[in-house]
Amino acid sequence: MILSVPAGSRRFAPLVAAVGSVLIPLTWLILTQESQPEVAAVADGARDWLTARTPYLEDPQDLSQFRPYFPLTFLFGMPSSVFGLGGVGDPRIWLDLTLVGWLWPLYRGAGSDGRVKAATLRSTWLLLSCPLVALELSVSSIDVPTIGLIALAAYAYGRGHPSAAVALACVSTLIKPTAIVVVLLISLVSLRVGGRRVGRRIGLAMLAMGASGIALVMLSGLDRFLVNAILFPADLATVPTPAKSPFPGVLIAAHLPHGHTIAIGVTAAYVAACLVFGFRRVDPSARGILQAGAVALVGIYLLAPASRAGYLIVPLLLWWLARNCGERPVACPRGSSRATSP
Repeated sequence: MILSVPAGSRRFAPLVAAVGSVLIPLTWLILTQESQPEVAAVADGARDWLTARTPYLEDPQDLSQFRPYFPLTFLFGMPSSVFGLGGVGDPRIWLDLTLVGWLWPLYRGAGSDGRVKAATLRSTWLLLSCPLVALELSVSSIDVPTIGLIALAAYAYGRGHPSAAVALACVSTLIKPTAIVVVLLISLVSLRVGGRRVGRRIGLAMLAMGASGIALVMLSGLDRFLVNAILFPADLATVPTPAKSPFPGVLIAAHLPHGHTIAIGVTAAYVAACLVFGFRRVDPSARGILQAGAVALVGIYLLAPASRAGYLIVPLLLWWLARNCGERPVACPRGSSRATSP
């Protein structure tokens, strides 16, 4: 498409591609109130959170009654309680706005060179027009906030604020639990570089955020939370999850004896290997954290006993952001006297 555009207008082709792939379909779907079921689940969960003090149903009996998300996801459905689903209250609008979270460190990393920023902007439009990305942004957008928070966490780490980075990554786990691997990666890399003093501060940040998360879960109803947000996504509930993309973990779980247990064990072993590598080898920089997080998450999504292709938007965008975040000096976490090099 870009090659078919007249040369004089070719610089605008990536923007046109992004508008045609994301903005126009998203607008149409919002106006016609068409979406993936998870959009309605987020909106309904937000409504029930306001009225019944919990976003989860007590005894879901069919697929439409499950709300397999961690509590903070339902915040993006709150505007729908005021404006409705057919306009500005649509959760996809507010979920997609978190793209700002991962664009911010990108442009900070691009420096002050106008040509670099322009090239980065064109590259961004092209990425948004990628079918996998455009489809996710248009029909559900559920995974976008996770990307934004992880990117901000990596940026905070690169600027020398490991405690803030851990806190932001912890918040992302209250949207997508797989983000815990990023929390552990940041913590391990910070401990290696900054020593015990930084480790203590990170530990306090993790405890504070963990206590907040536990309180949020308890207020939402622990039993309901476990059924909706833990057992159902792991394919351990009475109703099977529809997340059955033909990835290795799904195939193992479906076709091998004790395949579900094997898939979970393989996934856990992979995560452990990623964490060991992260502690020993990952560069202490925003780029290093983003790359390590992308590699860890893509393996988790491929090896888990329940998964779907849309999840891959998270490692895809994190890897792209890592490759385009600019060559900035590595910031040694505060509290450490050690110097590092990029």
